[in-house]
Amino acid sequence: MATAVLPSFSSYAAVQDNKALGETFGYAMRLVFFITIPSMVGLILLREPIIGLLFKRGAFDSQTTALTASALLYYGIGLWAFSAVRIVVTLFYALQDTRTPVKMAAISIFVNMILGVTLMWPLRHGGLALATSLASMVNLYLLVRALRKKVGLIDWREIFLSVRKTLFCSGIMGLAVFTAALMLIPQGHASFVNLLCSVLGTVLIGIGFYAGSAFLVKCPEVFDLMKMIGGRTAFQEKN
Repeated sequence: MATAVLPSFSSYAAVQDNKALGETFGYAMRLVFFITIPSMVGLILLREPIIGLLFKRGAFDSQTTALTASALLYYGIGLWAFSAVRIVVTLFYALQDTRTPVKMAAISIFVNMILGVTLMWPLRHGGLALATSLASMVNLYLLVRALRKKVGLIDWREIFLSVRKTLFCSGIMGLAVFTAALMLIPQGHASFVNLLCSVLGTVLIGIGFYAGSAFLVKCPEVFDLMKMIGGRTAFQEKN
């Protein structure tokens, strides 16, 4: 997404068209949140069966799976922030400003170190993962705060409204995934094929409920994704 939006950012920044720059930025952020927030929910709910499907064999036993799934839980919490940071940093690059992202990254690294040491004792390796997620959120906050002073005409209200709808749809999807996982995913030992089919089935159910909810609340991002799947990117359509 960040790679796709960079040419548009650069062309608008070159002619100082802040209105188009703000619209494109808002569009990219809404689409990123629309994808990553339900992905975060899905990763958190299905963390153990996903890790088991990918790695549980040989010396990678049930205890190792549980420990790795714990790390995935805390990394998953920051998925939306990791992704959004890439979009914001790309906009700064288009504005020929590389110093601000470096400064904010340095602050977030310092925050990561402090949180890592603090959270490592109660949460062990999970604390290190959570520190990384929280530091990414701090990085995003600092970048957005600096961006608001640098570029006007960004409709933050529209972004927040889109995120609210996305959270609602993700909540419905989360309930569907949780229920489907209880019914479909086997507990304890299961063959690779059985686990693969049950995880894929649960994921498809989650996608179906999320897409259906997005249609009902009229999220424009779901139609943009359909265009992208159809071979025409949303950025091509918009520009």
